[in-house]
Amino acid sequence: MAIAQVINLFNKNYYYELIAEKGIKQKAIIRHLGISEPTLYNKLKGKTEFYLSEIDQIAEFLHLTLEEKLKLMGSDDNAV
Repeated sequence: MAIAQVINLFNKNYYYELIAEKGIKQKAIIRHLGISEPTLYNKLKGKTEFYLSEIDQIAEFLHLTLEEKLKLMGSDDNAV
């Protein structure tokens, strides 16, 4: 039985920077993840946490490098 890993930190400022830079709409991310709009917003607000698989899917969808993916998984406090 697989155990879903939860990510406690998510750099939402970097996420917003990436989707703006790449011209991606949030609705496209929502469709790709297969989640509802309120679910994504709760995750971005820190009310619920991202699963590692969701971070992987976002990174794949945005064609992120490993360095970008790790930055995305970091705290907003470390955002540049």
